[in-house]
Amino acid sequence: MVPDLGFSAIVSDLGFSAFVNNSFLVKQITYNPQKSILVVIIQTGISCEYHDVPLQIGTGFLKSKNKEKYFNIFIKDKYPERFSLLLSS
Repeated sequence: MVPDLGFSAIVSDLGFSAFVNNSFLVKQITYNPQKSILVVIIQTGISCEYHDVPLQIGTGFLKSKNKEKYFNIFIKDKYPERFSLLLSS
């Protein structure tokens, strides 16, 4: 039996992108290690882009059991950020 990790991810040399299944806040996490950019899409459709995020923070966020707690402790207000609203078609 395969354990439920709370996410389904695509991982490559270009980074990773994961759809999160076990979070009331986080819908998707994408990380680009070449640019050190972490993109967090929250359930309301807001995209939050964080710059200069180290790889260990990005992967730690992906692997964390409590995405909200990890986000608040290690990411929120720690890195330059840009917000945008994703429009659904």
